Amino acid sequence: MINFDWDEKLIYIVMEYCSGGDLSHFITAKRTLSEYLARRFLQQIASALKYMRSKKVCHMDLKPHNILLESPNSVVLKLADFGFAHYLNQESQTTKHLIGSPLYMAPEIVVHRNYNEKADLWSVGVILYECLFGRAPFASRTLEEIRDKLYDSSPVLIPGGTSENCKHLLSRLLQRDPEKRISFEDFIKHPFVDLEHKPSESSVKKATDIVQSAIEFDSLGNYKEALKLYSSSLQYFVSAIHYEQDEEKKNCIRRKVNNYMKRAEELKKILYPNDVPSECPDSKILPTLFSSISENEVDLRRALNTLYSAQKLAANKEFESAYKAYEISIEKLIPLAKADDNVNRKKLLQKQLSISLDEAEKIKEYLQTNLKETKEDMKKEEECKSKLCIVM
Repeated sequence: MINFDWDEKLIYIVMEYCSGGDLSHFITAKRTLSEYLARRFLQQIASALKYMRSKKVCHMDLKPHNILLESPNSVVLKLADFGFAHYLNQESQTTKHLIGSPLYMAPEIVVHRNYNEKADLWSVGVILYECLFGRAPFASRTLEEIRDKLYDSSPVLIPGGTSENCKHLLSRLLQRDPEKRISFEDFIKHPFVDLEHKPSESSVKKATDIVQSAIEFDSLGNYKEALKLYSSSLQYFVSAIHYEQDEEKKNCIRRKVNNYMKRAEELKKILYPNDVPSECPDSKILPTLFSSISENEVDLRRALNTLYSAQKLAANKEFESAYKAYEISIEKLIPLAKADDNVNRKKLLQKQLSISLDEAEKIKEYLQTNLKETKEDMKKEEECKSKLCIVM
């Protein structure tokens, strides 16, 4: 709202004019959106919801028709139509009337006539699903069909073709039971949302501050810290490209990205000449541990199997999967090692844990300097540019 006025009969509200239509028409025109573009849209929606939550307000009618585009060639989203908006309460609220639009309405509103702020998160899941797959999960010809699908207790199926982070978030948002649905706090922190790297006016400053530190460490010969900071700054620089509308300034940022990317790759070759974070860990302990397990020690066997998988994945340079496997195995092995009555095996478990923790930390450091994602984002940004999609 820009301004308002009134007379004896009417109240006049002056609002920002958004000439780009709404998100529904945008999706229809594109049929489906790339995961990259859908993620940039999601970041804007999440940012708006975060602001609303700070004011203790939930929207209750989130849908593509109520999300406006600032202009035809600048894809900046504006959340509109707060006719069903509510102040947040600590407890769930009951309604005699359906609130929102059936296709985007959380099941609990229809089935139990009971809702809380998590209803907005269901709607976000439906919007993200529609962006990616061109239709809402419960798309139907009649209201009766939608109603039947809302009453159905079977899980919402997520089609393939998306990243693991994207699929995970969708599955958490589209939980029929609000108690099992992702919390707002976890939604904001989710790696697919990644609000920290949302394109904004502060992106350039953040990138510049970090890269200055990288240059200092580089000059001092601390290449590991320099590489880590170069990699971190590049993520903010890419966000800055998306935010900047002036083409000359965008090109200037692109040149910086290319220069710092080149230096980061040089440092990576120095630190990781074989493109691996470290040598393979000592594999002599695991066979000894496996041979000591009895038939009843199922949990220990499973934990060690996961650890063995982590080592194999790391050896095959599947570092993201390896790191996840290390995390799972370490989390399970720590309490098992503490509770083990076998003194000799306990010492071996503790030694193996120390090795695995060290290996996981090295892989984590290596992944933090992975430039592949930054390169892919740059490529996708260029694809958006060629389609007159300036993502902010």
